[in-house]
Amino acid sequence: MREGLISDGTRTVKMTIWGDMIDMIREDHLIQITSASSRIYNEELIISTNFSSSICYLTETINIEFDEVTSTGAPQKEDFIVCCPNIESIKINTRLGCKICKNKVTVMPGTGLCVCGTCKREFTVKSIEETPGCSQKFAVLDLKNFDGALTVTIFEDVLRNFGEEDETRLKNKILNLKNHDFLVLKKKKVVTEIKEHEN
Repeated sequence: MREGLISDGTRTVKMTIWGDMIDMIREDHLIQITSASSRIYNEELIISTNFSSSICYLTETINIEFDEVTSTGAPQKEDFIVCCPNIESIKINTRLGCKICKNKVTVMPGTGLCVCGTCKREFTVKSIEETPGCSQKFAVLDLKNFDGALTVTIFEDVLRNFGEEDETRLKNKILNLKNHDFLVLKKKKVVTEIKEHEN
């Protein structure tokens, strides 16, 4: 058994690590511990691991400093990490984007035209398809991990890192990702990076 102190910048509590999990705690590594338990002992809050607890490494090396005098709580981050997700479903499609502002356009059936929902400009579908950068592949994924279910979108700049042009091969490659972290833009649920664990 090993004991240590953990802090979120507003409060410090004691944490107890038991068994084989002791050897998994490494200095300067950001980890996420799930299924820990808490109890009050001598009017002190103690968080403790148990047989159901597990550890997931979030990044390789970090430096964290908390100032308990000036901190008023954790800041709102624009990105968050979905760690080691299970990919339940995937849909790959191509999106037409505006030639001017690159935002999504809506195709008007039977007219051969499309309209940008942002700047309201109209273009022919053909002219947009022939303009480099206006046709973008994207994937919509349903992810599930210990935080629950989450639907995210991966656009072409991130998909390009997988190097697969064929839709079937790309689906299989994404579905078989193991031990990866998904960095997600908080507001839009857009994946900005997919990174494999180094350990």
